[in-house]
Amino acid sequence: MSSHDLSLPARRLPSALVVGFLLLAGTVVAGLVLWHPLAAAVAVVGLGLLMLFAAHADIAIMIAMVGRTLVGLLPGSTLATLPGLPRGLNVEALIALFVVMGALVYLLAHRLPIARAPLTVPWLLFLAALLVTVTVSLNRTTTVLYWVRMLSYFVVYIFVFASVRRSARGRDRWWTYLVAWSLLLPAIAWAHALVTGEGMGLLKGSTLPRLRGPFGGLEFGTLLMIPMLLATVQVAETRGAARRRWLVALGVIALSFALSQSRGPWAGYLAATVVLGVLHYRALPFVVLAAGLALFLLVPGLGARVREVVVSPEETSLANRMATWAGAVQLFRERPLLGTGFGVGYSLAAYVSRGTFRLTHSDYVRVLADAGLVGLAAFLLWIAAQGLHGWRVWRGVRDPLHRRAALIFLGAWTAYLVARATGNVLTHADFNFQFWTLAGLVSALPALERDQDA
Repeated sequence: MSSHDLSLPARRLPSALVVGFLLLAGTVVAGLVLWHPLAAAVAVVGLGLLMLFAAHADIAIMIAMVGRTLVGLLPGSTLATLPGLPRGLNVEALIALFVVMGALVYLLAHRLPIARAPLTVPWLLFLAALLVTVTVSLNRTTTVLYWVRMLSYFVVYIFVFASVRRSARGRDRWWTYLVAWSLLLPAIAWAHALVTGEGMGLLKGSTLPRLRGPFGGLEFGTLLMIPMLLATVQVAETRGAARRRWLVALGVIALSFALSQSRGPWAGYLAATVVLGVLHYRALPFVVLAAGLALFLLVPGLGARVREVVVSPEETSLANRMATWAGAVQLFRERPLLGTGFGVGYSLAAYVSRGTFRLTHSDYVRVLADAGLVGLAAFLLWIAAQGLHGWRVWRGVRDPLHRRAALIFLGAWTAYLVARATGNVLTHADFNFQFWTLAGLVSALPALERDQDA
């Protein structure tokens, strides 16, 4: 059996399993000492995932990434330290730790092709630029923690690339994962709305509450951009009964997307449809624009989210963002080369300008304050490399499914490009796990086609 195979038999205990046991040892000890059922539950679930990792690494990573989002359904904040867990750790952090360390050690132990991934160089340059800011950071602990988050997304990208590069079976698994996750997201949100009693209020009245799910309004809207694009392309490419099923799915996802009331993601999706229209689907932007206008007319509360920008711009969230951006620019002027440290300016900018806590709500401004000119240059290079790579893959592959995946990636890249202007996308785990799964899948397709032709 090849050392690049991601489905090893359970009798061959991979190094990642051993490391995983060590990572969760602190949790188990804390649970035994404190006798807290939550710690015991986390330990059991974590060890179960690690056992699955021994046999099917890719499926274990899929389960962990879905679980990372679903913990948002837990009552109360999952950001605070939970009883029975070591100080500074929570359920979300433990899952992310499993994904990063498990996948990284697995890649290294089995000599998977890290250097072959097309986006490795821009990724490493960006990670290096962010890591350098530790030397000048106003809070080194925060900088290191945010840097590890970025490392986790790179690891996911490499892991998915390796899985798809190995065989068509890996491609099919990850494509199925993206499709299933796209359909699951709105179902989770609506189930959550019905359980909490918010469901009926979403469809009546001139002022609508947001469809939040476990993610929050802005997060949920951004999270639905890739499902929207995937469903849109599937409707355009499929025929017959399959197209009818995807039309229903697109309708549900689109309604959920609209009721998230997230203006930045709306603009991002519209920009993505324009790009897809220029590349392949000429009528798509006009169809989407007409459907969007019809939805705004049928659901009056949605129009209020757009009108308030024109009627009272000084009272909108955009006005609050601009005040925060002024604080970020001030931080940049004080430390123009390397910034305040990755993750520091992100939360400090609003305090500088207004004396309140508020995130920057712009990845571009955030990187400028966090990492200065060096970080911003690496960030823009990193983004440009993604778009150029997606374009090359789309132009180079022949398989219809591969071209479809490349178009979805180009659309997602465009949507994120726009959403980054007014959103906190860069270090949000749920957005990035999804995006870099898609990126890893697309990056491996040209090599997969070459291997199949050989």
